[in-house]
Amino acid sequence: MGNGAHIRFWLDKWCGNASFSVAFPALFRLAADKQDPVARCWDSQRLDVCCGWKRPVSSNAELEELLLLRQSIGSLFLSNSADRWRWEGNKDGVFNVADFKNLLVQQNGPDRNSVMKWIVWVPLKVKVFVWRLEMDRIPTRLALQRRNMHLSDVSCGLCGAVDESSIHIFTACELSCGFWTAIGSWCKLGPIFAFDIKDLLLLPAEKTSKESKKIIQGIVMVSMCVIWVARNEKIFRSKDVKIGELVAKVKSLSFLWLKSRSRYKQLVWKDWTIFPLYMMQSCCASVLVLRTGSVFY
Repeated sequence: MGNGAHIRFWLDKWCGNASFSVAFPALFRLAADKQDPVARCWDSQRLDVCCGWKRPVSSNAELEELLLLRQSIGSLFLSNSADRWRWEGNKDGVFNVADFKNLLVQQNGPDRNSVMKWIVWVPLKVKVFVWRLEMDRIPTRLALQRRNMHLSDVSCGLCGAVDESSIHIFTACELSCGFWTAIGSWCKLGPIFAFDIKDLLLLPAEKTSKESKKIIQGIVMVSMCVIWVARNEKIFRSKDVKIGELVAKVKSLSFLWLKSRSRYKQLVWKDWTIFPLYMMQSCCASVLVLRTGSVFY
């Protein structure tokens, strides 16, 4: 609160847990101008309410509310500075998206806590798909059946061995297991063992730099999207799915998006196809040379 010129006395929630229009309904009905700012309704010199009324405050309910209103405001003193809103979600009082997200997570409970990171260089449509996948909100055959859609076949569209769920498609299907093995080999992650979607989103398991982790997590998200597109093409277009082609597609898409949507503008395709973190090794080598002082005379 500053000078009270831009905060509405009755309608804005500026003192207490509710607006005065809700806390003191009898006085609010009696107020002549319900849009009046605080500066017109509160005399900080006399510490008293100075609202314009349609008639004098007279009934017992109105007098009781007026007394409570004075006690609620207390000894508020208006200054000469401008009014400003304060965000109560952090100590700084300045709104930011990260703190707002943390508040939502706390309210929704730990069971809905998402592990997915919104990687900047990954296109929005891919991130939205992975976000829905983590919540099990993609239209697999079992999911469609749960929504009362009558399907003659609910087996996996890729392998046909068991019923098609999101966990099966991306972690247990024979094709996806071979696919993740190839991706792990390309990224030098070793064997990838995933029993849930979150296990994939938490890759890499070992400690690594923040930038390297963002690249790997982005590749995992692109891989998930590629698997789903391959599943759809096999179901609706009867197109054969080959692991080598899927891995090649992941390499090309992730190369294109990382190079065009991040600071890594100098990516080399030949080196990328061998190891996607090759540029990190070059950076580490440069830093090591500088620290050892071998380039100085």
